[in-house]
Amino acid sequence: MFKLGITGGIASGKSTAVAWLKQQHIPCIDADMVAREVVEPNTPGLQAIVKHFGDTVLHTDGTLHRETLGQIVFHNDNERLKLNEILTGYIRARIMELTCQYEQNGEALVMYDIPLMIEGSWHTMMDALWVIYVTKDTQINRLMHRNNYSREDALARIHSQISLDEKRAYATVVIDNNGTEQELYNQLQSAYTRLKVNL
Repeated sequence: MFKLGITGGIASGKSTAVAWLKQQHIPCIDADMVAREVVEPNTPGLQAIVKHFGDTVLHTDGTLHRETLGQIVFHNDNERLKLNEILTGYIRARIMELTCQYEQNGEALVMYDIPLMIEGSWHTMMDALWVIYVTKDTQINRLMHRNNYSREDALARIHSQISLDEKRAYATVVIDNNGTEQELYNQLQSAYTRLKVNL
């Protein structure tokens, strides 16, 4: 089974690229979805978060208060690293379980949408890694326009991940998304056509 890793940065257009690839009927393991699964109420993942960060990160119904937790971790590197450390084992186990299921089902190609692809060393198990790339200025402008973030908040979120320039060094394919959406789709089509030849 061919493992295609897709990564980018905040506001790079990775979600748009992944949506296009899903339209090509490529099965997808989505780390964000897995991360939500492992912090559902009464899971060991959520219990570990509450043990470290306290009850303030919970809503009254026992679900995770993502906004509160986000404010803590995006402005404190140590707390962000601690959150990643807490969740990594739970997320990794679930992703490996899903990988086994796809292999048993005989899939030829599976896409992995993992934001911390490189930081979590997931890239080492990929057969190819596509990086959706934009400049930092593009990221800032998109976050300020799309999410109404201040420049300071936009930069804090960008700096919470390794830079896209660093991620490029790991890429087998770089998809430049500084242009139009159609230009993005054209690059994806070209890269996907080349990939299918090698399957």
